[in-house]
Amino acid sequence: MKCMDTTILPEAPPGPKNSSSGEKDLCLVQFPVLGMTCAACTRRVEKALSKVPGVAEVTVNLATNRAQVSFDPARTLPVDLTTAVEKAGYTPLPEQADFYVESLTDRASEDRIDKVLKANPAVLSVLVLPAQNRVRVSWLPGELTFQGIQALLTRAGHPGVPIEGEGALSREIEPVRALRRSLALSLLLSAPVLLLSMVPPVKTALQQLLPGPEPFTLHFLEFLLSAGVFFGPGARFLKPGLSAYRHLSPDMNSLVITGTGAAFLYSTLVTFAPFLFPSPARHVYFDSAAVVVTVILLGRYLEALAKGRTGRSVEALLSLAPDQVTRIEEGTDRKVFLRELSVGDRVRVRPGDRIPVDGVIESGEALIDSSMMTGEPVPEFKKAGDRVVCGTVDTDGLLVIVAEAVGSETRLSRIVQAVMRAQGTRLPVQRLADRVVEVFTPAVLTVAAATFVFWLFWGHSPSSLTTALLSAVSVLVVACPCAMGLATPAAVMVGTGRAATLGVLFRKGEALETLAGIDTVLFDKTGTLTLGHPRVVRWRPEDPATLAPLLSLAASLETATTHPLGRSLVSFAKERGVELVVPENARAIAGRGLSGRVLDHEILVGSPALLSERGLDPGDFSREAASLESQALTPLLVACDGKVVGLFGVADPVRPEARQIVSALKEKSIRVGMVTGDGADVARAVGEELGIGEIFSRVSPEEKGGLVAGLVEKGRRVAFVGDGINDGPALAAASVGMALGSGTDVAIETADITLSGSGLGKVLLALEISRATMGTIRMNLVWAFLYNILLIPLAAGLLRPFFGIGLDPMLAGGAMGLSSVFVVGNSLRLGRFEPPVTEAGPSHSQ
Repeated sequence: MKCMDTTILPEAPPGPKNSSSGEKDLCLVQFPVLGMTCAACTRRVEKALSKVPGVAEVTVNLATNRAQVSFDPARTLPVDLTTAVEKAGYTPLPEQADFYVESLTDRASEDRIDKVLKANPAVLSVLVLPAQNRVRVSWLPGELTFQGIQALLTRAGHPGVPIEGEGALSREIEPVRALRRSLALSLLLSAPVLLLSMVPPVKTALQQLLPGPEPFTLHFLEFLLSAGVFFGPGARFLKPGLSAYRHLSPDMNSLVITGTGAAFLYSTLVTFAPFLFPSPARHVYFDSAAVVVTVILLGRYLEALAKGRTGRSVEALLSLAPDQVTRIEEGTDRKVFLRELSVGDRVRVRPGDRIPVDGVIESGEALIDSSMMTGEPVPEFKKAGDRVVCGTVDTDGLLVIVAEAVGSETRLSRIVQAVMRAQGTRLPVQRLADRVVEVFTPAVLTVAAATFVFWLFWGHSPSSLTTALLSAVSVLVVACPCAMGLATPAAVMVGTGRAATLGVLFRKGEALETLAGIDTVLFDKTGTLTLGHPRVVRWRPEDPATLAPLLSLAASLETATTHPLGRSLVSFAKERGVELVVPENARAIAGRGLSGRVLDHEILVGSPALLSERGLDPGDFSREAASLESQALTPLLVACDGKVVGLFGVADPVRPEARQIVSALKEKSIRVGMVTGDGADVARAVGEELGIGEIFSRVSPEEKGGLVAGLVEKGRRVAFVGDGINDGPALAAASVGMALGSGTDVAIETADITLSGSGLGKVLLALEISRATMGTIRMNLVWAFLYNILLIPLAAGLLRPFFGIGLDPMLAGGAMGLSSVFVVGNSLRLGRFEPPVTEAGPSHSQ
């Protein structure tokens, strides 16, 4: 099967190496491979790819850094190819693009797109983002091109327009303009039809002007105008609706074309074959067909405008990267496009410019405004040697920056990608809506058919056929699975986008719902509740003459670690001018200390518990260590050649906002706890200072994960907040993990949520915006369900026998369009979400 074949493939497991498949069944793909530097590299990649079952031919070109592979799609998948390259130690780069598609109205549409695209053997992954009318496709290029993806989308009933470039969200304006043009044309054609049916003087005057038999002439004119609407602007419902029927998965478009099509077909038959109907039934309903299409188009247009606004937070983030930059080439400034930059380029940034890359300042100094990316209102001073990130603003200085990451590798791009991944996630709360939507359209078709049959035979009156037809059409056009489908993704899109602009990055969409329901927040102590910049404030021996050699041994060993406590010893030694040497055989003892050899001495630096485990008697130092712990200082004991010879007391001040955040969480009936590897006295002192009652002390990094997992197993919904490498297990075990953006890469990558900056204020902000988003989702779902529960029976005529109340098809179409607008508009309120205010001000740290 060729890559361009759009036939849906049945799933088949990989077969044996030998195959009878002819060349016509092979798929050809080409993709870049990074990391190749010589002919041996290309050979290694060729061998790795050749070993994949189903691969017929492999060519790897070092000059272009591309691999070309022919394979049997019945026996292997494209992901097998990329995995083989990765296992060989290289990086494959598949093509990825976003496509703007119309008529993404319900779950059936999404499933159909996913099924058709994934059936193509070159497609790696498909992500449907209904709130943005966007489909993201990753594929191995070759025979399958952009045009091929578009052909597959068309086959699925949803033609797509590629969205290119980092700032390409603006290209979505054109489909909105096309929708506006369709609406204008539909209004122009349907207005006369409405006047002819609703305003008798207009009908009488026109009849006198037109030749021919009285009813036929006017009916024929209405037919022409309605046909123009139905097959012109209405084609955007007709084509995907019929396609959905062909795939046996009718959707919103199917309901629209069935309802309006029934009215149009009935009226057409009355016009050209009136003898088929009794005299009382020879009425035409071209107005129902034409005006309903127009009203629904109006609803779609308003919905498109509103949905366009839901992506403004992401678009705002994308716009932070400038289109053009000043690159320094052999001492000369040259304007180039951002996409032309490479790692290692030197760029000049002037006051007021946005920084275009992640990099290091080579020369100059300036105040850098990061407010649009992190929500931090106060600019930060940066000088030569400091790192800066793409999207921040140079407020007052001339800088030369060496690029370390450009384009999609910058922190800004990774934030945008993470936000969009989160926005494409299905939250658990959406499962009920998904189950309903799966059966919704068939159920509505059944109700419409039952409505028609019921009113056709009710009372046997001359108007029975008219009542039956209009009631059935009303049921079909009033039903709105769109609102149910948009209820969650629209709110998630706006909520996560707004959170990102305020410095809260939801890396996983599920975390949005989980965080809203947490009942416990556990904080790591060092670097999270404290500033993470400990300093030595006490020491023994106090005599400088004997302290210097001791400090030289201890601090030299601590040069081998990045732990804040160890670095405090190094800083203390440098401040005193103590000479340091390179240690040997340094080994970290997780969460407790460090051992190694310095100047032919065996040195051990760590907690009292560590020295006790090693069988060392601290002697008089134990009493002083206990005294330090009672004062919230961390004791570090130093042993040399098996004997305890010194003690350092390290202070790590708590964050100034920590007590306020703990108090605010407790006011929300959330239990607050602290987890630390420090002794019980230190932990108790910090806990009392912050008002934390639930304290877990002397917890090793390995035990942190088990501790958190144990609380979760007991039914508690736990959020863990940390920043260090040793917090990784706890972040992973928690119901939701939150990492400070100033923390280590391990913590950030393990966490579900990343909080920019180093302050704790965004913990409260993340909680508030998650609860606000979930509240909006629930409101959307209640509206969507109540709308259909109330209006479908009304449209079916349930109240007609008792009160004579029904629902005209034109009003039904308007209600259907406005229901989606309400859901999207309600979600847009999240875009105005403001950070919660504590006693000291906004929750973001300053």
